Amino acid sequence: MSDYSTQTVAQLKEILKGKGLSIEGKKADLVQRLHEHDTQQQQPPQQQQQPQQQRTPQNESNLIYDNPSTYNPNMYNFFSSK
Repeated sequence: MSDYSTQTVAQLKEILKGKGLSIEGKKADLVQRLHEHDTQQQQPPQQQQQPQQQRTPQNESNLIYDNPSTYNPNMYNFFSSK
């Protein structure tokens, strides 16, 4: 972390612009915004784990029938005798 309080308002605004942060407010606001941003960048991102549906033969075989846009009755005619 830098010691932002020793920099000028113009320098702080340039740093904020470079990080895509707001440049509005007094010098104390700018310094606080930069410190908060630095703190957030140092913390590892918390990843949300989403439960995955287990793939089973039942789930796989129902995919064709559960999605009407993929079901084509003619696709199965090669099994039928003529």
